[in-house]
Amino acid sequence: MPAGGSGRYNRHELEVAGMGLALQAMWAANVLDIQRTLHQVCKRLLREPGLPKPQAKLRAAALAELGRIYLEAQVPPELQKDTQQQMKEALEKLQELYMGQTAAEDAEAEAAEAAAAAAAAGSGAAGRAGASAGSSAGAS
Repeated sequence: MPAGGSGRYNRHELEVAGMGLALQAMWAANVLDIQRTLHQVCKRLLREPGLPKPQAKLRAAALAELGRIYLEAQVPPELQKDTQQQMKEALEKLQELYMGQTAAEDAEAEAAEAAAAAAAAGSGAAGRAGASAGSSAGAS
């Protein structure tokens, strides 16, 4: 249920709710792309036309070694954060940046409005003063 009990979700709630789903979809797309690319590379390396069988076996052994190294690789501790946590932190930083820009823009807009109101009030007062002076002069 959205905050405030209303039937409407605000933008932030929708972004947070959709973040996990978007991450899963992006990850799945990346996995498929990587798998397809690796399959094509291995196929080309191992089934190259005119490649002697001993050379193909050496390439296969090299690919197997690369796979073993890849599977044994460890993620450095500083990078072991949960992916959703990383995305949450990135979203929070973007929101802070956006909110900072919005606050600065709001302050600029308020200052411009105040200057316009002051200019309008000043010209209105000057106009009234000139009009009353003109009417006094016309009355004499």
